[in-house]
Amino acid sequence: MMRKSAAVLSLVLTSFFGAAQGVPAKPSEKVPLCYGPDRWATRVALGHMVDAGLIRDSSSIYRGDTPYSLTTALLDSYKVGVFSGPEFPKSDVYQQIEKFTVKTKEGQLYEVMTITEATFVECSMAHLATVVLTPEFRILQTGKSILKEKK
Repeated sequence: MMRKSAAVLSLVLTSFFGAAQGVPAKPSEKVPLCYGPDRWATRVALGHMVDAGLIRDSSSIYRGDTPYSLTTALLDSYKVGVFSGPEFPKSDVYQQIEKFTVKTKEGQLYEVMTITEATFVECSMAHLATVVLTPEFRILQTGKSILKEKK
């Protein structure tokens, strides 16, 4: 089952962000801090889950501002290019792949992967790709690279 999910995820990455042409971040290299439970990618992906009807509303995930159960991990971060624009400084762009698990108050556990592009200036550089891995594989949102828009 995991092999099939990994293969489909690879297709999603290649189709919407292009082949990973970047260089993996070295362990000693700093990467944008755009991953984690309180960061943009996780929050938007949870919104995608509500929009898709997987989660009833935010009260299913949060007790006040505190999640019932939410863990995140940065799986990879690749430098994929450089972006600059009007009123935006020239910045290295990193593709970041995050996996998180969230458990609703009803006890349903979801494993979700997000793929996005980020800089040290801005975490929301690209349209977020959101893929639910369990309980059933489902692509909720496809992403679009900020670098492809520039070409």
